[in-house]
This record gives sequence, C-alpha cells and structure tokens, in this order.
Amino acid sequence: MQLGAVLQAAGSASRMGYKPKCLLEIDGKALIVRTTQALLDAGVHDLVVVVGHYAKEVRAALKNCPVTFIDNPEPNLGQVSSQRLGLLHLMPTHDAIIMALADQPLIETSDIAELIHFYDQCAKSISVVYPRVKGQPGNPVLLSGKARENILACSSDMGVKEWRRLHEEEVMVLECDNDHYATDLDTPEDVVAFKERTGIELTWPTLSLG
Repeated sequence: MQLGAVLQAAGSASRMGYKPKCLLEIDGKALIVRTTQALLDAGVHDLVVVVGHYAKEVRAALKNCPVTFIDNPEPNLGQVSSQRLGLLHLMPTHDAIIMALADQPLIETSDIAELIHFYDQCAKSISVVYPRVKGQPGNPVLLSGKARENILACSSDMGVKEWRRLHEEEVMVLECDNDHYATDLDTPEDVVAFKERTGIELTWPTLSLG
C-alpha cells in the first residue's frame, strides 16, 4: 500500500496560551517529532507537514526528518484550510492518506499500523476510517485516494470531517478502547491532567516561546 500523510501543525494554540503545543516534549523529544517518526515507521513515505503560526520553530524541530513543509498563509481559517493544503501537495498516487494531528502525546507506530490494517480489511467501497474510543471520535483518520480527490474537487470549506458526514455509507469506524487515539492537548489544564492520569510529564522546550 502506498501511504501518504498530512500532519497539521499550523494553529496558533490560543487555548494553550499561544505556545506551540506540538513542541511540548516527553523525555526531551517534541510531540511533533514523535508523531512524525511514528508515521514514517508505520510505512508513510510521503509526509506533508502544514505549518503556520510557529513555522520557524516547527521546521527547526523537524530539520532532520524527511518531510515536506507547506506554509498555510492563512492559518486562522482553521483546520480545513490546512487539510486541503496538505492533501493538495501530496503525490497523487497514494492508495491511502493519513490525516494526523501534532498534539497527540500517546500516538505510536502500533496505533497507526492498527488503523492501516483495519482499513486494509475493509470493503473496497470504504473511503474513510477513523477510531472511536468509548463513543468519542479519535485521530488519526485514514482516507482513500478517491476521497482525497473528491474533497479537493469540492469548495474550500470542505474538509475531511465535512466530507465524512456527507458520505456515511463510505465510512467505517474502528471501535476500540485504545485511549491513544482520543488523547490530545488543548489547554494548560490538559497538560496537568495528562500527567495526573498517565504519570508522563510534558515539558516546554528550552527556547523562547513568549
């Protein structure tokens, strides 16, 4: 299977106090580096990282990784704009594309491999799969090359979630209790709660973040 991926890292992280949450570190390694390595180790060979508000810092964190950076000139337009930019700049030959977030501290290669395996076992008519943990939708999301083409053929307000809602007959849900898929970080309180729940400490990098 030819795999591409879009990693979204363009947001302002306003709820995190305007600090790039994707650069939070576990044992000295930034979350976005951990996720990038997990995607590459799971078989992704074409990885587009969409940057925006903290482009300089994200590029520096991933300077040794084989990724393609795409700048979102209007990151305040939200995730849909970053999704579409990422999808547009992937090679057109992929069998499947993984849409990933840069602020999921527990995502590992095995989680991505599980999602890929699930998609591979689905009927050919299925264009999108995503995990659902105890009723809560999770990430990453995996979509077919056909779904990518269809999304890009639509208007600029059409993203993965919007397309998914309009094509429920082409969607399959991975029902599971794997909390890795449902854990992300939006606020300083989330960082504190994450440590209390997992015992894992998240720290900011030793650079000026304002």
